[in-house]
Amino acid sequence: MTTKRLVSTYCLAQAVAGGLWWWLVLARPEVREAFWSDSITESVLLSFAFADIPLLVIGSAILSHLVARGSKRAVPVAWIVAGSAVYAGLFCVGQLVTTGEAVAAVVAMGFAVIGSVWAAVNTA
Repeated sequence: MTTKRLVSTYCLAQAVAGGLWWWLVLARPEVREAFWSDSITESVLLSFAFADIPLLVIGSAILSHLVARGSKRAVPVAWIVAGSAVYAGLFCVGQLVTTGEAVAAVVAMGFAVIGSVWAAVNTA
């Protein structure tokens, strides 16, 4: 499998996984508890949907398509997706450092950060 195909496949998988995760978090309130600390309100987690869904979920799907087609537009989109993953990931790390809670959020975002940055580097 070529690097281009791996990047495209990863981005599609990230889009699907992110979409399913947000659907689960929005549909099943009991799932949310693993991803936030007792120190913050549920609305803080849910407010991330307004940025995460368009930038990380939809952005990953668009990036998958652009990479598969060999579009030059894939490079800036790749870095937007990576940047959004890094930002959310750093928020999760900050939450863990300041509260000692929400380990699941750090783990989940850790995979997204590593994968998104890898995809961006290999799209350039």
